[in-house]
Amino acid sequence: MFRRIAASYASLDAALNELMASERPWLALGEDERRESVELIEAIVADLHIFAERLRELRKQAGNT
Repeated sequence: MFRRIAASYASLDAALNELMASERPWLALGEDERRESVELIEAIVADLHIFAERLRELRKQAGNT
């Protein structure tokens, strides 16, 4: 499971780095596409925060058993 998550993160990181490496791809997007991209990235970040909190809880539980 963690390898799949790591691979997904690496893929997302590479795509974001490619997008931000130059303003051209970003500027080539229409206004709606830019808004949707930002909303998607914000949703992914929120999900990652939730996932991290769950992992912290699992780590605590594992230490207490």
